Amino acid sequence: MRIHMNKLFMPQPAFAKHQSRQRGYVVLISVLVISVVGLAVASTLMTLGISSAQTSLSGQQSAEARGLADACAEYALNQLRMDSGYAGGETLQLGQGTCDILPIQGSGNEDRVIQTTGTVDRTVRKVEAHIAQLLPVTQLDSWMEPDDF
Repeated sequence: MRIHMNKLFMPQPAFAKHQSRQRGYVVLISVLVISVVGLAVASTLMTLGISSAQTSLSGQQSAEARGLADACAEYALNQLRMDSGYAGGETLQLGQGTCDILPIQGSGNEDRVIQTTGTVDRTVRKVEAHIAQLLPVTQLDSWMEPDDF
């Protein structure tokens, strides 16, 4: 009867122990490198997500501010139709923001200019409407977002 000894329990040569330690270090360093790369990817994705959300919010606020500026211009135009002496210089609270109607330029039935600003949070949009004729039928020369006024 022969007894077979398992090689695991047999003494290993010195070079085998050295190789085993080297493999352990390689595995440990590999795990560390993979962890660092994973953390870098995760933090980059989180940063991109936050940046995207901020951009989206900015775009939404910009659209809302433009809507407020348009609404104020429409309001001012209606006020002028009802009373040609309407002077503007009002601030209206609408929804999540405000809009300002600057003093109306011009007088009488022709060549009037309405300038408004819409503000949501810190986002400001402007509208300028040039009116060729107020009554009996309102005729606009332009309705635009100017660079500045």
